[in-house]
Amino acid sequence: MLEGDQLQAAGIDKRNRKGSAWRLLATTLVAADLVMLILNQSVLNYRFGLNAITAARLDLNLLLGLSFLYFVIPKAAGGSEDRVSEIAASDHVATSPPGDKTLLWFIAAYALVLLTVTTFTSSSGDLLINIKHTLLAILPMFAFGYVCPRIMRRDNYVAIFLILLAIFSAHTLLTIWLCLTNTHSFLGRDITCLVGRAQYVFGQRGQLVTGLTWNPNTLAASLLMLPAIAVETEAIVSAEWLKKMVCASRFLTASHTILTLSRGAILSLVVSFGVWGMLDRMRPRFIRAVCKLGLLAGAGFAVWQLLAWRGDKSSYERMEVLQDSLTKIACHPWGMGLPPVGSEQLPHNLILGTTIYFGPIATVLLGLILGWLLYEAIGGRRADSGEKRRGLASYRMKSARRLLLASLIAMVAVHGAVEYCIGHPTLFANSLFWLLVGYAAYGRD
Repeated sequence: MLEGDQLQAAGIDKRNRKGSAWRLLATTLVAADLVMLILNQSVLNYRFGLNAITAARLDLNLLLGLSFLYFVIPKAAGGSEDRVSEIAASDHVATSPPGDKTLLWFIAAYALVLLTVTTFTSSSGDLLINIKHTLLAILPMFAFGYVCPRIMRRDNYVAIFLILLAIFSAHTLLTIWLCLTNTHSFLGRDITCLVGRAQYVFGQRGQLVTGLTWNPNTLAASLLMLPAIAVETEAIVSAEWLKKMVCASRFLTASHTILTLSRGAILSLVVSFGVWGMLDRMRPRFIRAVCKLGLLAGAGFAVWQLLAWRGDKSSYERMEVLQDSLTKIACHPWGMGLPPVGSEQLPHNLILGTTIYFGPIATVLLGLILGWLLYEAIGGRRADSGEKRRGLASYRMKSARRLLLASLIAMVAVHGAVEYCIGHPTLFANSLFWLLVGYAAYGRD
């Protein structure tokens, strides 16, 4: 009897080691892809040879590698019940929640529509290239939003979060140094932003708040999700020195978001923190009152921008882009397909962007996918069987999760109204969003 128990324990230990190896591989692929996308959107891309074509090729290969894990790991592949129980007992991957297959069918239908539009709008010579490009609009939601939560654990996500917070915090500090020293070039590259609204630093026209990135709006779309990541990470890690470092990164990334002067990102940040403060019943009345005032101020700012759009060059040009988008939809009611890699003209709206490129059916399916994932996250489908925290630690976890959900919803509802980030290929903010929404909906300890 004792020998049988020892053999069983040895088998479980072997499966656990195998599961740890799969999780490490998935974590490495995710981190490599996100860091590559960050570098591709910075002036450092030439140092690594990351032009638009190279970045798209690397992104595709890394996402395919993550997606392939779905078919390699028996539980994710939907094996037999006995095999599923064996894998679940070893804590190899997360157990599939109810409705799991429904999300998979939504993603499959979305992929079918996108590939169909691409096939009918591409010439025979460009068909293969365009299909690969279209896959970059599909694979992030499948690999990051569906596959990763079924392989990775909370500590794997925390490792990725710490890497991202370290990178963007260092970038914020570097940006401060660039502003203070009035530096306009770095490593032989001009880093003065020439697009978007005029940037002002300490009352002077400097256009340097983007740091090493090419576009302030692209940077802001990434930064606006990082404060929520910092709060989530701070609630999870146990070392006090690490908590302090993460808290500092929260302040740095939130401040840098404001310094970009990207109106959509700032408004999204204000809304997410305002809603978070109002929903958190344990916060003092004064804080909740400040959050309400912040939301009112944000709403007033949005109305003022809409009324004064003719007097602002950037807003006027944005309206012209929206009008042009409506014209394109009228000319191509079922979608015109993605333009070549590196030549996208963003329509600055999630609904219009998806409809222009892939038609109204794709827009509806994308809405269903987003709605399903956010519903799962809000409904508390996330498995917390391993959570042993009580008291203040438990409160911090719940509070951090509310901010993460508020930020994800603001990313869709607020930022999605003025930018087309979610669903756009080879965009770091897009991949980060799907990673976070998958983690919030299905991630486990």
